[in-house]
Amino acid sequence: MSENNQLTFEQKDDVGILTFNRPDRLNSLSGGIVEGSIEILDDLSKTRSVRALIITGAGRGFCSGADLGPDTRLEDSAGTLGDRVRSGINRLILAISDAPFPVVSAVNGPAAGAGVGIALSADFLIASESMRLLLTFSRIGMGLDAGNSWFLAHLLGRKRAAAVSMLVEAIDAQRAKEWGIAWSVVPDEELMSEAMTLATRLSKGATLAFAAQKKQLRTALEMTLEEALDAEAAVQDELIKTNDLKEGIAAFRERRPANYSGS
Repeated sequence: MSENNQLTFEQKDDVGILTFNRPDRLNSLSGGIVEGSIEILDDLSKTRSVRALIITGAGRGFCSGADLGPDTRLEDSAGTLGDRVRSGINRLILAISDAPFPVVSAVNGPAAGAGVGIALSADFLIASESMRLLLTFSRIGMGLDAGNSWFLAHLLGRKRAAAVSMLVEAIDAQRAKEWGIAWSVVPDEELMSEAMTLATRLSKGATLAFAAQKKQLRTALEMTLEEALDAEAAVQDELIKTNDLKEGIAAFRERRPANYSGS
């Protein structure tokens, strides 16, 4: 697994920690961050070398979104920007969302633009008290990207999503908790400890069941009830063949904690 100086990756037992490392630019999304993150997530998904992953940012912010510095010249991307979005940030959002293990975003300070999409694409969001989610696209005349249209519409409903995106209304940590975006809110200095506690708990769980549930929850709102029921039956058909399910049933009957292997 390769790294670059704009990312760090470390592993503690079965938990991986991926950190965006451009603190001088509030971890804005360079090619190095996007492509490097995709590579790391793809490798982890293939090797199953972790059972849970934390994504966070170095310094005083999580991720400020697209790098709009004068050297990037985003305004000169007519005719090519859509392809760049498809080959870059879209792939990262799907790599996080489709990862066959739980992903926790530990959101320290501000997340803006595409940084919000990254935070929301994780299965759990732990917010520091200083967290602010800010959809800045309207300020520069852009539509939503990085999955924000899908995440916000599903999490908030269309009216509330329109308000926070069109009016560029910040979602602070407490509001994120009230609206069901954040799983928990903790003091800034406790953020990584809280995220590690949650990720460690998840890493000891039924990984294959978690992967199946992620897919189910992502597609359920687009299904009829009949379609969802049929899809659930198909999932149970697959999981009944796994060692994890056998271990889970045995542990339940023996009244002991299960020891899942991810197989």
